[in-house]
Amino acid sequence: ERRLLAPDKLRLEIIMHIVHTISGIAYYETGRDAILSLSDPTKFCQIWRRCIDGSFLNPDGIITVGSNNLKKFAFEGVASMTKSPELQNMIIGSGIVWHLIYCMLQYDPTMEDAIIMSEDQVDGELSQAACNAQAKLAARGLGMLCGVMKDKLSTTANELLCDAMKNVLTQ
Repeated sequence: ERRLLAPDKLRLEIIMHIVHTISGIAYYETGRDAILSLSDPTKFCQIWRRCIDGSFLNPDGIITVGSNNLKKFAFEGVASMTKSPELQNMIIGSGIVWHLIYCMLQYDPTMEDAIIMSEDQVDGELSQAACNAQAKLAARGLGMLCGVMKDKLSTTANELLCDAMKNVLTQ
């Protein structure tokens, strides 16, 4: 039996819309509660991590045109989901922290004044401007997972993760 699959670009677009929708839903407490009521919210968090590390789309690690938006929406979802202490712990447990740190380390301050023409390059390579945008979202997500953000980004403090990050990251 031969299975017919949609082309990669169409599958990416479908997944991107799903992740964007779930990110919007997770913004609300009722949405976060709905995620927690899934049969296996831990597996959901692991799949979410795969949207950020790229393994969900392409196990070979090759960057696909359009994947920048998928990652952006996944980063936004992390920020929303961390407002729930239970989801915050599940997201940390998924191993996402290392991928957030990796994205942060891709930041180049010399590109701060560069104009982003497009988040996706025609040839499918990740531009430095897109890396910087992802690094900022990763820093926000990591800060929210640690519970060190203020005002609207405030989340439950996670002293264990915060102490670990103090040892891993420099001032």
